[in-house]
Amino acid sequence: MNMPFPSREQVEAIRKNYPPGTRIMLNNMNDPYSPVESGTRGTLRYVDDSGQLGVVWDNGRSLSLIPGEDSFRKLTQQEIAQEQGMKMGGDGAVSIRLISTEQLRRMGDQEGLVLQGCGGDPQEWLDGINEILAQEGILKKGAGFEEAYTFRHDGLTCMLFPFKEDMELDVGRLAAWRLASYSTFGGTWLSDYVPNRLGGFIQKQKSSLEGAKPDCPLIGEDGNIFRIMGIASEALRENGMQEQAEEMCSRIFQCQSYDSALSIIGDYVNITAKEQAEELSMEMN
Repeated sequence: MNMPFPSREQVEAIRKNYPPGTRIMLNNMNDPYSPVESGTRGTLRYVDDSGQLGVVWDNGRSLSLIPGEDSFRKLTQQEIAQEQGMKMGGDGAVSIRLISTEQLRRMGDQEGLVLQGCGGDPQEWLDGINEILAQEGILKKGAGFEEAYTFRHDGLTCMLFPFKEDMELDVGRLAAWRLASYSTFGGTWLSDYVPNRLGGFIQKQKSSLEGAKPDCPLIGEDGNIFRIMGIASEALRENGMQEQAEEMCSRIFQCQSYDSALSIIGDYVNITAKEQAEELSMEMN
């Protein structure tokens, strides 16, 4: 099964419509084995010479998108503004950011207060919690939470109020208030919430796909997927990426479509035209 690559004009049109840094929402990924979950957001890094969109997803993955095969859209300006969440508080800028539970699971080096069932305006929640904790003598010397995170889990909107090293905070009184108000706010510590509700923190590991991807002249080659896989595998091995080559081939053998195989190859190499490789070789000689 052969599928032609898009023309250079089509690729340039995609690049013009999706410049690096574009925020993207995934509607559906046509990958039966390891798709990114629908609704996940990510940031575009590049559009390669085959027209595939290289995206770093907010959950830490880096699977590419295939226009016409996968369903996705740009975030609206309103959604981007909500993500950035910069609103003015009483004395200055207060940051409220929307995050995913995957991002929450990567905060193993932080601690904070998680409140559950925080529907409505997050700014009102931030102002209200600061006011309540000040009245209870928990926040001292005019201290207050200057940033917070919102996230969704089990149908609830939740908020994380992270602790900062320089905060004037009476942790003992906060612990007592958390227990006393649990029926109202469902308050818990971040270090308890993630292990008990989300399966634990994710330890940061170096991805096998991190680092520069080698160029691989596939555009213009025979469309046979096994030949393409062999060329990509050789390019990886020549660049000392033996493990990545084996990992790529393993994933390709498990997929069930030509398009999925091309997408996997694009995760490991930069797909270029044969003419570019020949020009580069002539320059080096």
